[in-house]
Amino acid sequence: MIEKYFVKQAIKKLDLERFFEKHFARAGFNSLYIVKTPVSTRLVVSVARPGIAIGYSGKAIKGIGQIVEEKFGIKNPHIEIKSVEDPEYNVKYIVQTIVNDLEKGINWKQVAYKAVKSLSDMPIMGFELIFKGKMMSKGGRKQKYRFVSGYLKAIGDQTKLVKQTMAAAYTKSGAIGVRLRLVPPNTLFPDKIGEKEISNAIKGDVKKIIIEDLTQKEPEKESEKELEKKEKVVEYKPEESKKEEKKKPKKEEKVVEPEKEVSKEKKQEVIKEKIVEHKKETKEEKKEEPKKEEKKENKAETKSIKKDESLQKDVKTIAKK
Repeated sequence: MIEKYFVKQAIKKLDLERFFEKHFARAGFNSLYIVKTPVSTRLVVSVARPGIAIGYSGKAIKGIGQIVEEKFGIKNPHIEIKSVEDPEYNVKYIVQTIVNDLEKGINWKQVAYKAVKSLSDMPIMGFELIFKGKMMSKGGRKQKYRFVSGYLKAIGDQTKLVKQTMAAAYTKSGAIGVRLRLVPPNTLFPDKIGEKEISNAIKGDVKKIIIEDLTQKEPEKESEKELEKKEKVVEYKPEESKKEEKKKPKKEEKVVEPEKEVSKEKKQEVIKEKIVEHKKETKEEKKEEPKKEEKKENKAETKSIKKDESLQKDVKTIAKK
């Protein structure tokens, strides 16, 4: 029967998921996706911490392919590890950490307090955490504790929007079941959608439309003068005028010859001439400098003589008085 084939495939997938859950427990196993090809089968494993799953230089993955091929009968398995989007809201990873803490021997109250505190700090809409099993000593009965916060959906098709999972921790006293239901942020339930939610959802698109409308400028109307310039005016010319234009001699274009390259000898001669001219100029400047100094001295002497004459006149005037 064809139905049996599909049932077998589903059971095989479930067994594979359980195998990878155990193997990648520390890495935070989330889901398994199988892709069959004519050459090989791809096993895409989504994990919260891909670095731990791969290991140093791929040591953690090596050997898994052979185990999968022998145990599950999958030919040429090709394992790919993919990181999970939003690992903070990965329900399986959170539950697995709780189970690991319980199996280490930590008191369930400490584990529950730690988990509830971390969940309440997250920006989620709501969560429900349930502990059920033998949480007391060996002689104690099984108990159930439920921690709830925020908004949740428990019935109907809307529960598809709620992430949920469960796992069991096997302690010395007995088995403890852990169940977690979580509503990630920005989830829109159909019974809670109102005007505000719709406006917030399409806010970005509306902004884009408004910006596009504002940026689109109206085409400016061209003035009459610009239109007249654009219009090409074609003048009618008779055939005689065209012939006369052809007969007119064309102006001779002067051909500019490119400058010939100067030889090295000529360049050296020019440089020597410039050096000689520079030396002459420096000599003339040196001759002019002492002349300037003599002029300055003569001016100073004339000034001193004039001062002496003025003093003598003043003395004579004072003596007469």
